[in-house]
Amino acid sequence: MTTKSEWFASFRYVVPADFENWLEAQARDGWLCERVGQWSSIRMTFRKGEPAKYRYVADVQVHPRPDYQSTYKDAGWERVGQMASETLWRRKYEGERPEAFTDGASERARTHGFAGAAGIAAGVMAVGGLAALWAWRYADMSSRDARQMLVAGIVFEAMAASIAIAALRIRIKRER
Repeated sequence: MTTKSEWFASFRYVVPADFENWLEAQARDGWLCERVGQWSSIRMTFRKGEPAKYRYVADVQVHPRPDYQSTYKDAGWERVGQMASETLWRRKYEGERPEAFTDGASERARTHGFAGAAGIAAGVMAVGGLAALWAWRYADMSSRDARQMLVAGIVFEAMAASIAIAALRIRIKRER
């Protein structure tokens, strides 16, 4: 079988519906992601197979209920794996695309959870960057250590800005 890697896909498609649609397009072209793990947000591996129609669901559950997995499995969903608190589910289908959420409020809550998690991560990065910049400016350290603090502060602030932009993009498209 042939394999391919996709780099930073979950960062390119930060809106859950966009990520799901991209995975479904891959499956229609015969590329299936067989397993998702912690490093899959950086590199996803796909195997070439027969083109098929799959419905994917990216669901954030920081503290899932005890029956969370069995509820999905009982409804015919296959657990592909988990990246941090995001669980990826899929279901092969024919005809009409199955819905994963029973109503619009459930889907909005899912998207709100993605945006909230990204916002918290951006805040943590921003505080870390500010701490490094404060240390660069005010702490008594060698010039080499000061340069490292400056670089760390700039990198953390750039990461905070990019994550904040992703959170904003998710919020703007929350109805999808």
